[in-house]
This record gives sequence, C-alpha cells and structure tokens, in this order.
Amino acid sequence: MSFRVTAPAGEFLVGASKSTTATDFPTPGRTTTLIWQQSQQNFAIESVVP
Repeated sequence: MSFRVTAPAGEFLVGASKSTTATDFPTPGRTTTLIWQQSQQNFAIESVVP
C-alpha cells in the first residue's frame, strides 16, 4: 500500500469533518474507522472491529 503526505504551507484547516473506513487494516478481516480531529490536524482511530 502506498500513500502521499501533503503538508499545508502554514494553513490550519477549520470546519472540516470526515470519517472513513479502512478494510483489512491492521490485519485481514478487521475494519478500522478513522475520524478527522481538527485540533490535531490528523485522523484518529475511532474503532477497530473484527
């Protein structure tokens, strides 16, 4: 799996919200839900289900 990291040039993202799921992560058969945390400017793990 590959991904791209983008760093904003001094901007702070406000008012955005997003949640997404990653299937077979961190291991096959598990699903991880990620949510955007504005204060951290990063995604955090909300849940992992078998």
